[in-house]
Amino acid sequence: MSLLLDARKKSQQALSAHGADGGRSRNELSLEEHTKSGPAKPGPDSASSSPEDKARSAGKNLFGAKSPVASLASGSGINRNLLLALGGTLILIIGGGGYLWYVDSATSSQPIITRAPFTAAPVPAPAPPQKTVVAEAAAPASADGAQQAKLASDAQHATKKPVPQSGARIRLKPQQTDLIDPLIGNAYLAYRSGKLGEARQMYLEVLGKDAQNIDALLGLAAISQQLGEDGFATQYYLRVLTMDPRNAVANAGMSALSMDENSESRLKNLLREQRDSAALHSALGNIYAGQSRWAEAQSSYFNAYTLDSKNAELALNLAVSLDHQGQPKLAAQYYQRALDLAGGNPPRGFDHAQISQRVQELTR
Repeated sequence: MSLLLDARKKSQQALSAHGADGGRSRNELSLEEHTKSGPAKPGPDSASSSPEDKARSAGKNLFGAKSPVASLASGSGINRNLLLALGGTLILIIGGGGYLWYVDSATSSQPIITRAPFTAAPVPAPAPPQKTVVAEAAAPASADGAQQAKLASDAQHATKKPVPQSGARIRLKPQQTDLIDPLIGNAYLAYRSGKLGEARQMYLEVLGKDAQNIDALLGLAAISQQLGEDGFATQYYLRVLTMDPRNAVANAGMSALSMDENSESRLKNLLREQRDSAALHSALGNIYAGQSRWAEAQSSYFNAYTLDSKNAELALNLAVSLDHQGQPKLAAQYYQRALDLAGGNPPRGFDHAQISQRVQELTR
């Protein structure tokens, strides 16, 4: 029993010494003690050993059993952190592998859906804004506004301005003064009176006697022009111009029938020599009027009217030129003069009713 206690005491001292110096391990102590003690040698008389030998043997066995336990406890304390790190890494590896397996199985089990490319729907054009009709209060018209409204109303109900008479009847002075046929005078009076058929018959009778009679040719040309027979008028005028290229009446008549770019200069050249020709002044006025050169037309018409103041058509042309220049009073006077000269037998194309209405409009 004392041996058992002695062995236990030595064991405690060895453990205490190991804790004091920290340099020697419990395994070494255990090994040293075990070496010192030595293994029990069984003898032939072990069965008949004394009780003290049995107690000593039991103490050694007890000491040997405690030494591995202490060694194991010391080793587990040293490797605990390593075991924890290895365990955590193993858990992460197992968890990551399980997640990858789950994702792969889920992807392979679902069918692949092909999506059509996204196409933006067309944006409808904005509707046009609705126009809002706002009733505006009528402002009182001023004096100028009232006058303009009156002029507009008058213009709406006004007749058109008369047009110049391009084929005005020109006084046909006798060209051949040597032998004047009485029929020439009678034919001219019939022509001035508007008896064109009677005048033509007389001129043809004179022309039958003398094919070169310029007075008969000019009379027949003027009558044809009044009747709108421009072809016959041109033939008669050309026959006169063949005999007398500078004949004022023939040139004036031809300028009305076939006007060209040289007509103006040709008439001006003739007027330098024959300034007393009403026919040339009237023809030049017609050219200006056709180009809306009303101031120049007025001057030419005035010269023609001055040379033949009994001619209703020349008075009418002068009135028209004044009307276009905004001279209502003078225009009304010459309109009225033309009406008086025409009398009850107005020339062809002379619109008596239109001229009378225009006089009333200009004299209000």
